[in-house]
Amino acid sequence: RVGQWLDFQLPFCVQVSQGEVSTIAGNGDKKEQDGQCLEASFNCPCCVAVATDGAVFVSTSQGYTVRRVNIGGQVETVAGMAGQSGNTNGPCNEAKFGDLEQIAVGLDGSIFVVDVSNKAVRKIKDGQVETVCDGFSNPRGVALDDDENLYVSDYSEYKIYKVNQRG
Repeated sequence: RVGQWLDFQLPFCVQVSQGEVSTIAGNGDKKEQDGQCLEASFNCPCCVAVATDGAVFVSTSQGYTVRRVNIGGQVETVAGMAGQSGNTNGPCNEAKFGDLEQIAVGLDGSIFVVDVSNKAVRKIKDGQVETVCDGFSNPRGVALDDDENLYVSDYSEYKIYKVNQRG
């Protein structure tokens, strides 16, 4: 629902001019634990993206994982190995990421996440993780347009790149 925020019990007050703020996931513990939404935990949740089915995807910068908050009330790890950083493509449960930032979800359900430590954008689809593009100086943002072109911002190069995935 538009207007809801992920509230991880941070030591500050969130003010809203209208509407309401509610916790949809996270118990405030700094660790990676799947489970019921309010019992699950996140290690430094960084960015969120919402899929067309309403699922919320979360990148964790120090958990080194991509997590899904599904509409059924569960948090589950989609890819990565909690607490283990690296740069390994392959099956989601064996893949390793560095510090993760911005995340985007394509119309086909593909997940794109900026892996800052590995200077890359990684793609998660059909149970596999692959590097879509790398060699950036300091990638931070990622977005998709309606034609599934990928846009990547590079903080240190002061540039925005467009990646045509269809060739």
